[in-house]
Amino acid sequence: MTLILGLDTSTNFVGVALADNGTTVAAESHFAARQHAEVMAPTIVDVLSSAGVTPHDLAAIAVGIGPGLFTGLRVGVTTALVMAQALDIPLLAVSSLELMAAGLGEVTREIVAVFDAKRGEVFYASFRAGDPTPVRLSVDAVVDPTELVDQLMARASDLVLLGDAVSAYPEIFARLAHAEVAETDFWVPSVTALVGIAASRLARGEVDPLESVVPNYLRTSDAVIPTGRKGSR
Repeated sequence: MTLILGLDTSTNFVGVALADNGTTVAAESHFAARQHAEVMAPTIVDVLSSAGVTPHDLAAIAVGIGPGLFTGLRVGVTTALVMAQALDIPLLAVSSLELMAAGLGEVTREIVAVFDAKRGEVFYASFRAGDPTPVRLSVDAVVDPTELVDQLMARASDLVLLGDAVSAYPEIFARLAHAEVAETDFWVPSVTALVGIAASRLARGEVDPLESVVPNYLRTSDAVIPTGRKGSR
């Protein structure tokens, strides 16, 4: 038995999954808005309890490291680091955009994972379907949505879009007449894909040093905790 617990808090959802030898045995996803810390702990307890296991039964922890916004992303990464260190087990970090693409499964079109980064920008990466790991076609990036659509329009390949940026900037993404939009169920990182990817990597001995696992904010400003206005108490 090789149990892996997967966590992702890079979007407005908290996702937790448990896999045994790569097969998901329990999973939950809850809308958390800005309450990720409050939702995370009881969700982990529920998932482990439903499978009849304890944290000490785990062989590894896997976590989506973003990109994402500060409020949610740090909760999942910090929780994963604390658990891996306390239990003295390996930690595996995966891009949350990759997890969105992996959750879509086998498709023939180029997969464009894109979600709202606020401030008039989007987080984005493109992939081809792979098993279990999508084949990356671009690095994770934060871009202006109009510039991104201009780039995508210049490509000849058919596309499938997934992520809440499609609804955040509907008029901009509507310009991609050749693109298919995935159902909203696929618009968040898949924690079941996370534990599957992690199981494959763990079997190959590909784990991440704890000191190397940090939230991928992509914007320096998102990595700084707001301190209020200058001169305020």
